[in-house]
Formats: sequence, C-alpha cells, structure tokens
Amino acid sequence: MDSLLAGRYRLRQRIGTGGMASVWLARDEVLIRPVAVKLIDPELVRDQEFRERFREEARAAAALSHPHIVTVHDYGESDGTPYIVMELLTGGTLDERYPVADVGRVIGEIAAALAAAHAARIVHRDIKPTNVILTSAGVKVLDFGIADDERMGTPAYLPPENDLSPSADVFALGIVWFEAVKGRRPEPGETLGGLQERCVDPSAASRPTAAEIATALGVPTGADQEDEGSEQAAAYEAAAAYRAAVPPSPPRPRTRTLTTTTTSQGPHGRLLLVAGGTTAAAAVALGLLLSGAAFRPMASPVDSSSSGAPSPATLSATPERPVTNPSSPVHRQRGRSVATRTSPTAVPRPPNATPPGAIDALTRMRRAVDEGLAASEVRADVAVDLDNLITNLLNELAAGAHVNVDQRVSELRTKIAQRVREGGLSPARAGLLTRTLSAL
Repeated sequence: MDSLLAGRYRLRQRIGTGGMASVWLARDEVLIRPVAVKLIDPELVRDQEFRERFREEARAAAALSHPHIVTVHDYGESDGTPYIVMELLTGGTLDERYPVADVGRVIGEIAAALAAAHAARIVHRDIKPTNVILTSAGVKVLDFGIADDERMGTPAYLPPENDLSPSADVFALGIVWFEAVKGRRPEPGETLGGLQERCVDPSAASRPTAAEIATALGVPTGADQEDEGSEQAAAYEAAAAYRAAVPPSPPRPRTRTLTTTTTSQGPHGRLLLVAGGTTAAAAVALGLLLSGAAFRPMASPVDSSSSGAPSPATLSATPERPVTNPSSPVHRQRGRSVATRTSPTAVPRPPNATPPGAIDALTRMRRAVDEGLAASEVRADVAVDLDNLITNLLNELAAGAHVNVDQRVSELRTKIAQRVREGGLSPARAGLLTRTLSAL
C-alpha cells in the first residue's frame, strides 16, 4: 500500500489489528521520520460514540508527557476517518520477556507512568502485559484512554469492585507483577507477598497508590513537589475546556530515532505498537512486513557544493592541468634532452568535502532500501535503521554541514554488513547498497 494520509503520512504496511482499530507503519513526509498511525476500523467510522472515545484517547495520551508513556504526535481526520499518530517503538511486549530479570525496575517504571496519568486524572483502564513495551530506553506504557461510566478492560486484570478509579490500575499492575515473576497468572488468592500482595488487595482502599509503588521500588515519579498532581490535573482540565471551545491543534512533535539493534533470533527486540487494544507485532525483530510502500526521496535537495575557490592542489589534480615534477631527471636520447612528465596525480579528497553526486547516490540508496523492503529482501526494522542513517547524512550534506564523509560511509558499510549477518538484509540487496555507496 502507498497511501498518503492527510497529505502528510504515507502508510506503508499494516502492522497490527484489533477489534476496533488497526495500526500502520507510516512515514511522516514533513518531518521525515517513521511513525505509527492508528486508524479506526471502517465498520466503526459511523459510530459517533466510538469516534468520540477515539478522540479522547488521543487527547488523554497527548496530555501526558512522561518518559515511560508512548508519545502521541498528532490527531486528525482524513476522508471522514479519524487517526492518531504515535511514536514508533522498538522492543518487545512484557509477556515476551518472562521471567523478567529486572522486575523491580520494570514494575516501578510502569507505576511511575500510572502515577503521572493519575495525577492528571486519567485512568488507563487496561493495564496488561501486551500494553507494556520494553525498549532499550526502558518501559513504555501504551493505550491510554480516559475513564467514563462504561466498564472497560481485560477481565483477568479487573479488580473485584466495579470501578474505574486509579486503584483499578494498581490492581491490574499487581497481576502483571505476579506474571512478570512467575510467568503465569496467579491462582485465586495467590500472591508474591509484600507490596505486590497489597496491590491486589480485594479492598480498593487498602491498595497503595501508583506513586507509592514507584517510590518504594526506587523509580522517580517525575513530581518535584507535593502539589504536582493537583497542578497537572488543573492544567488538564484547562486544556479540556479549551478544546471544547476551539478545534484542537496537534501537539508539538518530539522527534525520536530508532537505534536499537535487533536480531532475528527470537521475539526479543521486535517492534511492537499497542494502541487502543491493538497489538502491532511483526515478524522477527521489529515485527513489520512490508507491502511495497516506499519511503520517498526528499524533493529538490539543495546543492551542497562549496562556492569557494578551489585550492591550487585541487586544480593541479585535474586531467586538464597534469602535474609535473620540476625535479624530474633529464634523459639523453640521441643527443637531445627529454624531460619526463608525470601522470596526473589524484589528490585525496579532504574528509569533509562533499563528493560529486553524493546526494543523488544517497537518494538512490534510500530507494533501493524501499524496493528491498517491498521485495522482502530487507526486514522492516533494518529498513527504518538504514533509512535514518541515509536520511541524516543526506540532510546534512544538502544543508552544507561540516561532515566527515569517509567516516560516515564507513559506518554505513559496517551497518550493512552487520544487518546481513543478523539475517535482516539479503546479500543481494546488500551488494546493491554497497555498490551505490561506492559513489561516495
């Protein structure tokens, strides 16, 4: 698929489906970065109540800024279909890592994310292992909604009381905690004791708060003062009132790059996006299989050649001005002297000079990556990784930045070889990329 959503997000491949929505790997053509786009299923587009809930989900997540909560970049509607644009994550779901080695840190980071949400009067409603992603930067909690009168969530993680208060999230966290240690759900009445046991107490009033759990496990909650929660809640209410009066504007995006190295050995390191009850999991590393949608090359790149006068050394290295050696020996041939002339001498390119045709070569490399992705010769996480490296270098050269081209080319060669060894890049496609890279 190669569809441009709202004139900005190029949908490349469906990477997850659920009962209410689907998640797509996409490319933001304005900021030139990979993103995840969540679309309402066509059957629910006409359901006004669900559309409103979908919009509130985006607003709730966008209202939260926390290192352990997935970032929402944008919300909008295209041809009558609402969509949410989120950061693209690398990692695996919590249930793929059982038993969790550093369970205290992981549970503490989930609790810290919940504490931030609860401070803003937002209840997650569906804390479970598949809504927690373990990335190289730590935990990411996904699928934040906003509490209403409707009982929602996954039955195995719901508390005894019919309530959607923050204590319901804590109860679910207690079940997740048990699973992370034991690798299975608890039997009725079975606990780990201590703080985990308090989390699953049948009485909501006896459970600790998410902030208390995070603090007990040594994870900062992000609050700098005691009234932080009330300030966040007031800010959220003010924002909600503003949204009710005027059309919402997209939140300021925060650019992220994918740097996690993944392998084809097992599920650890897959790219997963869980949103709105949708698990976006794909094959092997990031778990994304391609459909043929391609990253588009940048339009009208700026000529990055230097406008300064070339140095004398550069001039003497051209075929039109062959280099001669004044000290060349004079040979006698049949009574006359003949001065030997040296062949044109190639002067090494300064490491920071932009090679001729570099931008064109990098653009062709990006196209080759996309074509390999469509032909299943490049794994999706590898495509994102290579595209980021190529695009960053292309942008720097186009802007005339001071770049050590030789070093960056060497890094690209190393990355290509590494991805071949991991099984994420076919040797044939790697050869094509390497030959194109030779133009640099």
